[in-house]
Amino acid sequence: MATTLSGILGLVAAVLVLRIRSRPVRVVAA
Repeated sequence: MATTLSGILGLVAAVLVLRIRSRPVRVVAA
């Protein structure tokens, strides 16, 4: 369970960071 939770948290954090930095990095995010 710990591994799954860590993976989910990591993905959520990555998505949040991408959305925050999606302004100048729209092409990379896409």
